[in-house]
Amino acid sequence: MSYSKSINEQENRKGSLFSKNVKRKLIENEDYLRKVIYYIHFNPQRHKLVNDFRNYRLSSYQEIISNQLSKLKRDETIAFFQDIENFIFYHDEQKEIDTAFNLEV
Repeated sequence: MSYSKSINEQENRKGSLFSKNVKRKLIENEDYLRKVIYYIHFNPQRHKLVNDFRNYRLSSYQEIISNQLSKLKRDETIAFFQDIENFIFYHDEQKEIDTAFNLEV
């Protein structure tokens, strides 16, 4: 709170620093949900934080495909792709498409 107040004072502005840029969109079907899951995983590569999204340490991707204990709803997430092999395949295929069309930028 004090950080927000300080920045607002410095920049002569009012209100929240971050919430104005948030956009919400209703996910109405499983196909769109699969795209959103991939989008979230691929985003660090798109913004050049890593060369390969699979290596981004703050991503849930590796945790989803691992067998280690997790608080993630791994089974529910994988179910949207039918199984773990399709989850991986979907991500690999979408990455190829994004890279081919230079959508990383």
